[in-house]
Amino acid sequence: TQLFYIKDLKTKNIQTFNSFPYVSPSGDLVARNISATSYSGIFVTDFLGEEKLFEYNSFSFPVTNVLWSPDNNKLAMLSPDKNNIKIYDFTLEIVTDIFLPEKDIWKKLIGWSDMDGFIYFTSQNVKKQIYIGKIRPDGSGYQDVYRPDEDHLLGYDFDMHNESGTIVFSLFETPNSLVELCKINTDGSGFKSLFNSSGFGAWSVAGINISPDGKKIAYEYLFERILITNIDGTPFG
Repeated sequence: TQLFYIKDLKTKNIQTFNSFPYVSPSGDLVARNISATSYSGIFVTDFLGEEKLFEYNSFSFPVTNVLWSPDNNKLAMLSPDKNNIKIYDFTLEIVTDIFLPEKDIWKKLIGWSDMDGFIYFTSQNVKKQIYIGKIRPDGSGYQDVYRPDEDHLLGYDFDMHNESGTIVFSLFETPNSLVELCKINTDGSGFKSLFNSSGFGAWSVAGINISPDGKKIAYEYLFERILITNIDGTPFG
């Protein structure tokens, strides 16, 4: 994460911007998140940051996270206070609003699949239960992927592997204070617990990353150890 400071020479005010890089599937473009007190938006540059190719500014909502479409032609941006996803199409130069079916209070974009075309996301309902869902870029085809029962809490960290159609996430079993590393297919089938141990919450497993070949998972356990396991849950090495 980098911090950017902009000073208004007339008012002498200084704005601090948090910039989060989102690299395109092609690897040659970077979208950066701009967020400040009176300003929020996204700008896209080449990988070196030398040529600005696109900028989208919004004064009505914070841009919380961004997804590139698999073909590099679109950006999806999540605006939690508006309960919608904004998709900017570079080729048509239009912004489309996609509204989710439930008025939930927290959401995160997980991935944009190049296999089925769906955008995958998480949302938190009024009971503070987090679930995984998916929706098409035109706002149709909403489906649940995974909703935990009342004894389990879904974590805040996820990763998705497009080619294999796999989502990996953490799960906390409240009655026994067990944290699990789990995986599920993007069609909602194939749920499997890969690792479980004592924990203090679903955040006890964090920093989840699936390897580019889809065969291994790296994650952080209890903020002190980085562990690696095979995608089927067997020990790595």
